[in-house]
Amino acid sequence: MPGAHRLLPHSSATVSDNPAAAADRRATVLGLWQMKRLDTFDIAGMLEIHEAEVERIIHADREARRKAAVAA
Repeated sequence: MPGAHRLLPHSSATVSDNPAAAADRRATVLGLWQMKRLDTFDIAGMLEIHEAEVERIIHADREARRKAAVAA
């Protein structure tokens, strides 16, 4: 089945071991999310990371934006 679920080889720990890779991954996740055409599952599959990691990145970005708006 083409859309069948598969195990994802990369763990969140692997990404966070390299700060540059983590920053690139974060930017990619947020860029894909802002297109509003993909859900967190699709993004995770494209980047071969866990969906929870995608959700954490999006949540952290929202919190940072909220805090910046309150501080302004």
